[in-house]
Amino acid sequence: MKRYKLFGGDLSMPGDVDPASRFVRAASYLKTLPKPADAYQAVSHLAAIARNVAVPFGAVDTSGSGSTDVWPTRWGTVVDLTHKIYYVMPVNSPAVFWVDFGKPDANSSEILALDPYAIKLSGDVSTQLKSFAPVQKPFPPTP
Repeated sequence: MKRYKLFGGDLSMPGDVDPASRFVRAASYLKTLPKPADAYQAVSHLAAIARNVAVPFGAVDTSGSGSTDVWPTRWGTVVDLTHKIYYVMPVNSPAVFWVDFGKPDANSSEILALDPYAIKLSGDVSTQLKSFAPVQKPFPPTP
C-alpha cells in the first residue's frame, strides 16, 4: 500500500486484475469517497467499489506479477446491517436485486430461497422467496 500515491508512495493506482491491485483500488476508493449522506448513498458507494474491483469472465492478468489467482467474479454483494437488506449484483445480469430481511417471518423455521437463474430478478425480491429446493447447477453459469 505504501508504494501508492494515496498512501505515501510514488505509484499511481493500478488498474489490472491482479488481486493486490484490486485491493489497492478498493482501499483507495474507500479512503477518498465522501461520507455518504444516507444509507442509499452508502450502498451505492460500496456497490460501485465492488463493481470496480470485479474480474470479468475471460480476463487475463496483465500486471506481470505472474499471479495465477485470476478468478472471475461470480457476484458482488453489499449488506446494510442497519436496515437488514442484502443486495446482490450477479455478473450474468445488469440488474441488482435485494432481500429485505425485515419482511420474511423471523420466527419461521422454513428455509427460503430464490431461483438464481431467474433472469428477471431485479429490485426488492423479498416476496419472491419460496421454500428451498436444492440448486443443482452452479450460479451464475459460466458464459
